[in-house]
Amino acid sequence: MHLAKYHLDVGLFTNNGEAMLRFWQQEVGLEFEEMLPVGGGTRQHRHAMNGSVFKLNVARDPVPTAGLSGYRELFIARDGISAHQSLTDPDGNRVTLV
Repeated sequence: MHLAKYHLDVGLFTNNGEAMLRFWQQEVGLEFEEMLPVGGGTRQHRHAMNGSVFKLNVARDPVPTAGLSGYRELFIARDGISAHQSLTDPDGNRVTLV
């Protein structure tokens, strides 16, 4: 497989924008880069992840209740972590800081 870049981007959709932004920026520690309107009443809040991009898509209209994102868990490396920290975002997605 030929990838366009050596990083993977991760995207989530939510209707819980304020709480999710607070969690991903303050608790996880992702650096906010920019907000882009992507159409259909959705705003994409892009965050830096060491070459990858975390895309938090905040939708105006209700996101279908198909369960969690499909990701079982995200492992995110962060400076200053001496032991794994298991977290859950406001929408129920599991995150482990390493």
